[in-house]
Amino acid sequence: MSNVKIEGNASGSGTFTISAPNSNTDRTLTLPDEAGTVLTSASSIPSSQITGTLGKALQVVNSTPLSGDFDTSSTSFTDVTGLTLTVTPTSSNSLIIVTLSCLFGGSTNLTNGRLKFVTPNGDYFNKNSSESEIDTEGQFRHNNNSNTMRPVSFVHSYVNSGTSAQTWKVQIRCVSGSSPYSARIYGGAAGDSLISAVEYDLS
Repeated sequence: MSNVKIEGNASGSGTFTISAPNSNTDRTLTLPDEAGTVLTSASSIPSSQITGTLGKALQVVNSTPLSGDFDTSSTSFTDVTGLTLTVTPTSSNSLIIVTLSCLFGGSTNLTNGRLKFVTPNGDYFNKNSSESEIDTEGQFRHNNNSNTMRPVSFVHSYVNSGTSAQTWKVQIRCVSGSSPYSARIYGGAAGDSLISAVEYDLS
């Protein structure tokens, strides 16, 4: 027969009491056949002892909000300075949720500009207002002749299977207009344009 031994600590002076609840039912507490420390409602559990998919957030990464507007008169897609976010995963099995929020428009003489969101899974486009549409190229198109800002937002989920750095970015270009003209991402006082990412554990 095995034994149960309750042993005091020779260095301590406190009294620990094991107290029964107010109950009329017999109960049995079975101790596990292993060494360890008993946890209570006030105990902390080391992360190394947690297993399973808990979906805990591992890191949050943000691009720096634009301090001013970004303009380009190029007819080729151009990276928007400041709207690039690189995330190095902390886990080889995680989900990264990336959110883009920006204000897209152009100069008074711009009649057609396009925006796309470049992700590790490819390029994504969106339709936001009656003055914007998905055109035959698949890009988000903005027709503008009054320097009007239009909100653009994307939420992209990326299932990560390694620890290599991944990049998300915004590109814009002009299509047509009378000189001088430019496609524009608004920043600073006009409104914050940024990319944010949260990595969640899937292990």
